[in-house]
Amino acid sequence: MLKRKPFWGVVLIVISVIILISSGLGIYNLIRGPKSYEELGGVDSGGRYVQAEISIIFDIFMEETSERGEVTGAYAIIPYGDEYYMLLYIPAEYMDSAQQIFEDTTSYLDGELDKLGSYCVVRGTIRAINNDDLSEAYLDRMEGLEDYALGYVLEVGTVGYLPTGWVIALTAISTVCLVSGVVLVVFDLRKKKEAA
Repeated sequence: MLKRKPFWGVVLIVISVIILISSGLGIYNLIRGPKSYEELGGVDSGGRYVQAEISIIFDIFMEETSERGEVTGAYAIIPYGDEYYMLLYIPAEYMDSAQQIFEDTTSYLDGELDKLGSYCVVRGTIRAINNDDLSEAYLDRMEGLEDYALGYVLEVGTVGYLPTGWVIALTAISTVCLVSGVVLVVFDLRKKKEAA
């Protein structure tokens, strides 16, 4: 049995590394913290984990619904810098805030409000749009401004390609595997040293 402990210890350490890599090293982004969306430079921002204060929404479209008809998410058009636009994926928990921001933006542009006041702070990852239907709907809404429509979406609640909760859970599992593996290897090395 003692002869098998280093094997299982090494296996657990390898599993730990595989889990961390498969999560896209998302825990690194969580620990490092998000970059400020407002301070990003250039139009190539794909893959960045950011925090954004959303105070302007030009349009909300492509609502996603559950089988019971409840809205689970939607996409919105937001400004990027001074001249570009990109998409924002809004999960259900932000829908009320997003709708208020959209209404305020519309009222402001129509001259009914003197200034914008509503906002929400979100964290997520900027990723390239990889859905043809979404891309087509986005460009239809940006008619006449297609050259300023970036092919990116800020997916709220994600770190890399995984939801934030998954990254935390995978990191916890990876940590347990790593600690268990190291304990097994150290225990076996001590037993071998005592036996020698």
